[in-house]
Amino acid sequence: MKAFDALKTLQQELKVPKARKALDKHGNIMFRYRNLEDILDAAKKVIKEKKIPAIILMDDELIFHGDSTYIKSTITLQTDEDSISCSAVGKEISKKRQFTDEAMLSGICSSYTRKYGSNGLFALNDVPDSDDLAGETEELKTLDDLQVQKIQKLIEEVNPDMNKFQAYIDSLTGKKDSMLKDVEQKHFKTIVALLEKKKNENPSS
Repeated sequence: MKAFDALKTLQQELKVPKARKALDKHGNIMFRYRNLEDILDAAKKVIKEKKIPAIILMDDELIFHGDSTYIKSTITLQTDEDSISCSAVGKEISKKRQFTDEAMLSGICSSYTRKYGSNGLFALNDVPDSDDLAGETEELKTLDDLQVQKIQKLIEEVNPDMNKFQAYIDSLTGKKDSMLKDVEQKHFKTIVALLEKKKNENPSS
């Protein structure tokens, strides 16, 4: 099979939804995305299901320009007759900015360029759509009535500084003047532990 025909089938059949979510500290979805693994897994699935006689090859090339290092990643669809490729180039992050391990720098840049090379080869749009952006809220379970009652009982027993306690609750929710019912359930044990510790430190409270 010609690589052009194999790629045509792949581009028509390949579906790689942006199923991964990047959330801010409030649980709001900043954007949705796909990574290189998602793209390759989906492409291999189509190749298998459509019995396309092809494999996907990836190759990286280091390019030095002045004090900067770039990585050129080439993604190739190789069939039993010929091949077709697409490349992407990315600049390595400066070690001074964030990382010190050169292998980590190269790995991060390689993953980035391989992903965008794959996007180009398989004609995948990686620009966030309007419904991919902030505005949705991840469904998070908040404290139920029994949990709220337990915390309120401990507050009565411990009598903590309520200004500090309110500031603590606000820090958990990311909102000012939050109520206990606004707090996620994952914080329940921590809140109880802090109050019980305070209670043990002041048994006369």
